[in-house]
Amino acid sequence: MNEGDFMDIVRTDHSLLLDDYKNLILKRDRIKKEAFMIDQEYLRVFGKLIEKSYRLHVECICLKKKIAYCQKCLNHDKKIIKSELENHIKLIMEVYQKELDTFVNEVNNSQKSEKISARDAKEIKRIYHKIAKSIHPDMHPELFKDPEVKELWERAMIAYTCNNLEEIKEIEVLVSTFDKKEEKPHFEVEDLKEKIEKLNKEINKIMSSEPYVYKDLLVSKKNTMMHKETIMNDIEEYESYKMDLEDVLNSYNVMDMVS
Repeated sequence: MNEGDFMDIVRTDHSLLLDDYKNLILKRDRIKKEAFMIDQEYLRVFGKLIEKSYRLHVECICLKKKIAYCQKCLNHDKKIIKSELENHIKLIMEVYQKELDTFVNEVNNSQKSEKISARDAKEIKRIYHKIAKSIHPDMHPELFKDPEVKELWERAMIAYTCNNLEEIKEIEVLVSTFDKKEEKPHFEVEDLKEKIEKLNKEINKIMSSEPYVYKDLLVSKKNTMMHKETIMNDIEEYESYKMDLEDVLNSYNVMDMVS
């Protein structure tokens, strides 16, 4: 084999790896979007039940904290003053309340989100691929020195993930104004192999983690009903546990004020 033949093989290998790399980038982004859509659908289907379960969970934590405070006062022969108890609990429960508020907001947003037609979904995918080939940070890292390109890409990702056809059409026009004839990033063969391996690991991780693993729950009516029953059982257990905790708390002598 002469040197020319060897260089042709290297070029071919490099070209194939570059194509694989580009395709994996698009696949990774597609799966990320799919994971987001699965999460939204999961919240639409189960969100209200999960919200009820989590709210009860937080209420039980609050009751347990109150009981612990009351018992501590009792152990130190100290009167239990209602206002002091409430102030103490308010500080402790702030983080739990914030988590609950955030989840409730996510559930409400998922209920408002609209499904798009298959035609619009296909058009969004086409435009996204076109934009990605022009300014994707993994394909064109040198372009991200330009703040305008970075902002456009962030907008494109949001529009793509949220299925905003009008927004991504506008971004397509803005991206088309960039002249990238000389913007051709070069990757060595070994560098491409490393990037491909990293992308494959990232894709596998997304597909084996929440929320992507919820997919099976949503494609089967049987699985959906079973999962709903599981959450409803949790709700019943929390409700029963809450009543028990309330009985314990009511056994303490909590005073409205110091006498």
